[in-house]
Formats: sequence, structure tokens, C-alpha cells
Amino acid sequence: MCHYITAVLPANADITRLQGIAESHQHALRPLHSLAMQGQLEAGEQYFVTTAGHCDCGTPLGAFKVRPGRDDRISKERKLRLKGWSESKIARALDQHDAHEGRERESRLTTLESGLVEWRNLVLAWLESGATPYIGLMLHFYDGPIDEGFALQGREIKERAAVDASTLGHMVDDVLYEFRA
Repeated sequence: MCHYITAVLPANADITRLQGIAESHQHALRPLHSLAMQGQLEAGEQYFVTTAGHCDCGTPLGAFKVRPGRDDRISKERKLRLKGWSESKIARALDQHDAHEGRERESRLTTLESGLVEWRNLVLAWLESGATPYIGLMLHFYDGPIDEGFALQGREIKERAAVDASTLGHMVDDVLYEFRA
């Protein structure tokens, strides 16, 4: 169905202050009640959704992780051969396809990098505000309602210096990334 980014905060966090920061960065910080998740968090931790809109599909978080898939070029070449195209015509078509894909990839990369900078700025603003000693972020693809239960695949503690495009871009679904002030 949809990707959502959720956040975890300690009991002593100044939620009102953090919500204001989220809103100033075009995000949200709304309580999310999930008994399944609450049982996997540390005592006193609170769970939130950061989505300001409908969902977080297309998020730059985790966008750099390797996803298995078929090789588009080989598949396209095979289809063109089956249509009876000559080798030179196939080569020209694939070169044009590669050039187009390169432009598309550059455009996507620019958009992803911009989105990662926005997330970096938000996380740093939360941490630098003094309103919380840490913020946990998690990415999950929900098959049903956003309060559905799923198994956390771990918790990675990251220092403030790790709040960068590489860390954010390589986030793995269902792992809680705890960024510390």
C-alpha cells in the first residue's frame, strides 16, 4: 500500500516544541497508537507519524539501498531481437534508451539529494533544539492500516555526525535509527 516514516521519542521529550519544528519543515509529529509497536519500544518511548500529507511513498529515506530487480537493458535487447530488429538498430535504440535513463537518473538523484538535505535539516533541528536527547526514525511499507504490527529488525544508534545523506539514504525498512544529540 504505502511507505510511512514514523518517529520514536523518549518520555521526557518536549513534544509541543518538536511538533513546531516538524511543521516548520513541512512535516508532522502526530501520536500514533499501535499496541504491537509499543510492545517493541523501550519503556516510556512514544511513537509518532511524521507524514504531513497522505503517505511517504517516494521518500528519499532508504532510496539508495540496493533493490533486486531485472536488468532492463538485457530485457529490452531480448524483446527487440524477438521483433526481428537488426543488431545495429538494436544498438542505436539501446544507446538512446541509456542516454534517456542517464538523464532520468540524474534528475532523480538531484531530487533525492534535495529531499535528504531536508530530512537532515529536520533531524538536526530536532536534536539541536534541546527538546529531546534523541529521535528515532523508521521506514516501513504498510500493507494495511498505519497502526498495523510488524517486527522491528533492530535498532541502530547513530551519533549526531551520522545525520547525513548517506545514512539517511541507506536506511533499511523496519530498522529503528536512533539519532542522538
